[in-house]
Amino acid sequence: MPINILLVEDNESTKKMVELTFENEDVEITTSLNGNDAYAKILKDIPDIVIVDEDIPGVNGIDLCKKIKIESGLTSLPVVILSKNHFNNMPKALSLFNGELTKPFKSNELIEMVSELTGAHLNKKKRNDMSGKDEYGDADNISLSDLTDLENDDSVLKLALEDTITDNDDIEDITKS
Repeated sequence: MPINILLVEDNESTKKMVELTFENEDVEITTSLNGNDAYAKILKDIPDIVIVDEDIPGVNGIDLCKKIKIESGLTSLPVVILSKNHFNNMPKALSLFNGELTKPFKSNELIEMVSELTGAHLNKKKRNDMSGKDEYGDADNISLSDLTDLENDDSVLKLALEDTITDNDDIEDITKS
């Protein structure tokens, strides 16, 4: 039976990285772009785990965690927050989620966290066109910042550069070289 993940993320690069991380696992990923939509999806069909960015439109990641854990009473639903900075100085926030990954994070960190929180045994071997080791290192350890090094996949490269390069001509020039 697949693990049902609700990914609440509005950044296309991060969404793509998470999808690539779990593409060969027994996982079904449902996505949501904002906290309000995510909460409605949770109430309709409770996932096995929620992965939420702290900075999403509408209800932000921390407030979504509050709604999940306190308002809906789903205290046993594991929630992983993706953050730009650690919440070490915010103990109340830390108590709302079961795991935290600071961006940029490595795919194997996400796999390990999801495995631990769901009790699933996810493979940590790399498959498909990213299999094995190459000049970029262990493909299981790929991070969002590493995506720019994947020369053989222009679509992934474009997504990775999307947030840092605003001029589309620059993106096209980079992917053609």
